[in-house]
Amino acid sequence: IVIFNKSYFVCVMADTNIDEKEQARLRKRQKVAEEIISTEETYVNQLKAVVEVFLEPLRKRLQQGNPILSAEKIAAIFSNIDGIKAINEDLLRSLKSANSGTDPKNNLGKVIYDYANYLKIYTVYINNFENMTAVLEKQSKKDEFSKFLETAQQNPLCLGLKLSSLLITPVQRIPRYKLLFDELRKCTLEDDHEYSDIEKGLQTINEVAIKVNSAVAENERRQKLIAIQQRFQGNVELVQSNRWFVREGPLNKICRKGPKKFQFFLFNDSLVYANASSSGALVFHRQIFLKDCEAKDNFDKSLENSFQIFSKEKSFVVVADTAQIKAEWLGDIEKLKRSVTKNEEDKQEILGKTNEGESLPFAPVWTPDKEAPNCAVCSAKFTWSKRRHHCRKCGSVICGQCSETNYRIPELSEKLIRLCSKCIEGLHEESLMLSSVNKGPDQCFETESWQNGYSQASSEGVFYDWSGYSQHMRKLIDDCKNSSGQKKEFSFQAGYVQAGYNNLMIENQSNKVGGNEDDDDETKTTAEIIDQTLVRRARQSLFSQIDTVPETHKDNKQQQQQQ
Repeated sequence: IVIFNKSYFVCVMADTNIDEKEQARLRKRQKVAEEIISTEETYVNQLKAVVEVFLEPLRKRLQQGNPILSAEKIAAIFSNIDGIKAINEDLLRSLKSANSGTDPKNNLGKVIYDYANYLKIYTVYINNFENMTAVLEKQSKKDEFSKFLETAQQNPLCLGLKLSSLLITPVQRIPRYKLLFDELRKCTLEDDHEYSDIEKGLQTINEVAIKVNSAVAENERRQKLIAIQQRFQGNVELVQSNRWFVREGPLNKICRKGPKKFQFFLFNDSLVYANASSSGALVFHRQIFLKDCEAKDNFDKSLENSFQIFSKEKSFVVVADTAQIKAEWLGDIEKLKRSVTKNEEDKQEILGKTNEGESLPFAPVWTPDKEAPNCAVCSAKFTWSKRRHHCRKCGSVICGQCSETNYRIPELSEKLIRLCSKCIEGLHEESLMLSSVNKGPDQCFETESWQNGYSQASSEGVFYDWSGYSQHMRKLIDDCKNSSGQKKEFSFQAGYVQAGYNNLMIENQSNKVGGNEDDDDETKTTAEIIDQTLVRRARQSLFSQIDTVPETHKDNKQQQQQQ
């Protein structure tokens, strides 16, 4: 009997196992359905809080003629959240009805499918979300709106949440729908009539979710920038829509007085460094944009784990705590620099321009004061009365007498900058200056053609900056010397370029420079600078002779110096 009934017994057990699995599936499906409904109820209450506690009172104040915010600002902050609230209240009622089982034709799959297309209204909210948070942040700094928020947020409907936290809930809800409805699909049999409805609804929700994920990532980046910006004292603007944070950390910057610790922040487009104040807040020092800078290893063995940062405005050496930290900084800067350069090249290509062959001029790394006991030009020893100055072109430490002339180099600065006498003479030789405004052409050019070109450029108001001038002039001099047949043509071009550069110098002559004790007030052409340098040297020689006159004649010293 046992043997004959064994197969029957086994069959019964198999059927029992199937029933248990089906029951487990149904229990899990019911649990997911309840979670969908309970989370939807919580979400709808949050939407009610936004509309009833914040949006409607602001609109009421506006209608009464006593507005806290303008209609435009209200629309910018809240977007279409009242429309989202209306749709989700209907969705919640439908979900509850479907889950109750009172209507056989109504089920969760059908509800999801029917409402999936309505959820596309979220794309409007998501597209506006970045601007919403920006406007809210700005308006929250105003006293009246700030007090309104503080009072409204105490309403029990808000459950202790700030308006900014409530406004992000629609952005967070779509990914939640995706997870919950996908879990419901897994608990539904493929041959069930609900299965295809759930799948179709999920496809639509996935399309919205892609946009939402992008908005969430953007919001997280923005919140990180806001958090960093709030650590600075004063008005420091770091938050931009196309900027995101990459890394931060302390680095020792080699300054003219010695090493100093700064906190460096690397973003996708720039490098910012600051130091801590006595209050703990950060004091902004400089922002260097990656498209205009380079980071290179420093081969000075005396500074372990150091690297150099070059830019047009400022170049310097920094020292990391370890070799690994140094490598990480260099690697990140180089990777971002390539990305920025690629983007700039793409823009130039679209505009039909090219920067091929152009190289960025960088400010020099300054020699620290302690490494320069003597002037780099005249070797005079520095004392309390003989101050140190830095040449803005070579970075050398020089005395005041060897850096009396300020000069404008457009590639390095729009301001007048201090140069040492060696660099001034080098500029004169390098640029092969033909003349100042009042002088004629170099002997290698044909005079009449040169003057014709000069006159034409002067009448047209052409401008050549230093880079364009020096490159063109060097080539024209070489061409003219090596090709006698085209001397007139080259001479005409040389006069034209010369006038363009002089026009720029004249145009900038009245500009003033502030905030730099080493700067002069006037702009000078190179030839004028050389002439004035010679005059100063002669004057210095005269003063030295005055210093050696007998005591009886020294009462005339001041008068002679003035003369």
